[in-house]
Amino acid sequence: MFAVSLFVCLFIAWVALFLSAHCELTLTLIRKHIFINNAKTWSDAQKFCRENYADLSTIDSHEELTRFKSDSNDQKADSTESWVGLNKLSVDRQWVWSDGSREISMPWKAGQPDTPYTAFCCKSSGGELYDYVCDHQYPFFCYEPLFDLKAVNLHNAYSLCKSSAVVLGFPFMHCISLYAMFMLFKL
Repeated sequence: MFAVSLFVCLFIAWVALFLSAHCELTLTLIRKHIFINNAKTWSDAQKFCRENYADLSTIDSHEELTRFKSDSNDQKADSTESWVGLNKLSVDRQWVWSDGSREISMPWKAGQPDTPYTAFCCKSSGGELYDYVCDHQYPFFCYEPLFDLKAVNLHNAYSLCKSSAVVLGFPFMHCISLYAMFMLFKL
């Protein structure tokens, strides 16, 4: 009975969302970076993060870099050499975060990357990136998604859901439904 009621509420809220010219809340992805003080290869670290959190840490904006530095400092891991999600393991050998993002907002250490043909993974230390051979073992940073609610109009909510749905692994319509639920219950 509860599932049917929830479905009806979500459907009504979803319809109301699209009939409304203005919306009050939207959902934004924020990452919480967790230091794992257990040395693993880059691939094993990625597997661990995907099984226990969301993925290896992604730093794809200046705001995210600030959060990463704050989280690593809070966990006393800011100067520890640690794997993050940046790699060039794809066929095109371009640097990409393990969650698919290509924006790199974390600065490279001076002289880095310096081994273009053998180092396809990245570690961080002191808020800077170093390319490194993926088979070495280091502690690492995972992230877990958190959410931030902000006021926007319907067009911006639509755009946000369209872009965030891929990052969060939600189908687009689930994102819109979540948005509608937040609208309906003013969460």
